[in-house]
Amino acid sequence: MGFCFLASVALNIFLVGNYVYVGDQVKKQKLSSNWAEEAAAEAEAVALISCSGHGKAYLDGLTVDGKPVCECNTCYGGPDCSLFSPDSAVDALGKYFIFGGGATQLLTAAVYALTMNLSSPAKVVAAAPTYPLYKAQIDFFQNMHFEYDGDALLLKNSSDTTANVIEFVTSPNNPDGNLREVVSQGPLVRAIYDHVYYWPHFTAIPAPANEDVMIFTISKFTGHAGSRLG
Repeated sequence: MGFCFLASVALNIFLVGNYVYVGDQVKKQKLSSNWAEEAAAEAEAVALISCSGHGKAYLDGLTVDGKPVCECNTCYGGPDCSLFSPDSAVDALGKYFIFGGGATQLLTAAVYALTMNLSSPAKVVAAAPTYPLYKAQIDFFQNMHFEYDGDALLLKNSSDTTANVIEFVTSPNNPDGNLREVVSQGPLVRAIYDHVYYWPHFTAIPAPANEDVMIFTISKFTGHAGSRLG
């Protein structure tokens, strides 16, 4: 009889404790769920704020009267970043902009510019896998100043570090999409960075591009490849 009584008391304590624990966990789950839903709703509301494509509002960014507001890109202003400033200056760090009829034209022009005053012909290379037009255009325009010499990785493993070298660095690369750096070594290596796919909808941009010679194209950015504006 005494054993049954103790067993009954123990069972009741267990059931009551379990009920309290389960109820507490359900309450915590509901609070967590409500918090997540509220946070998602706030983030979605901020994402819907129109900044005219020239800025963005952030949940943890600038606020006015407690509400997130647009943070405009350089040269734009106004509540929705729709006001363009015609007197805005672009900080290009002394760099120069050259426009051409397509990126291919500019790539060839860059090779000419970098080799015209060299004392010996330059070897033009690119790390495999590479864009086949590099070789085609260098072979077509080959002259006493430069010639295509194949894979940059093979040249890197050679013992000759005194040759004039022009390396095409495609970043992101075509066709594999990898971000690349120059692989050729030596004091006479010059790099031409092919950044035609250097846009955030193709790959994550880790840092601002800041090489000596860079080729960009508007057509890849806007989805109009082949329009010949480099």
